Amino acid sequence: IYVTNKNKILYVFLKARYRCRLRVAMEIDALIDGFCMDMGISQKDIAIFSNFEFHSLLNGRSLIDIDEIRAFSKYQNCEANHIVILWFWQFMHQSTHLDVSLLLKFVTGSSKFPLDGFSPLFTLTLDYDKFNALPTAHTCFNQLVLPIYSDYTTLNKKILLAIHNSDSFEMT
Repeated sequence: IYVTNKNKILYVFLKARYRCRLRVAMEIDALIDGFCMDMGISQKDIAIFSNFEFHSLLNGRSLIDIDEIRAFSKYQNCEANHIVILWFWQFMHQSTHLDVSLLLKFVTGSSKFPLDGFSPLFTLTLDYDKFNALPTAHTCFNQLVLPIYSDYTTLNKKILLAIHNSDSFEMT
């Protein structure tokens, strides 16, 4: 069939439909199946979500509540009242929304707060073998490893340096 002035709109529609839908149908079906399995819902139940709700399920919340993160954090190799941990929470409360988002991305792979909380929990670990070094993260475990810092200013500078100069891919 040749494209003519008479059928060109139909041609563009069918070409767009093929490229956006049919060509990737198997991939879209696999994505939907995985999403439904992970969320514990059936495919027909997806229709109950508004676009905003579905977007939130996939991407998490943009609003980041530091106190909520703190309440559901766990600590390895330290106590919640260790001075470096207290400085970390001070950093979080005094930081801009952008810096908190970058820190979440550095630690978890996503700059947004998960809708259903962190799984595994947001974990803070102290590394007593390192002093005034850059922090490291294990995104698969939502874990931030902090060296021992001599003061709050050093912690602040090192975390900002790490989160503004790391490169990763975003999960959401």
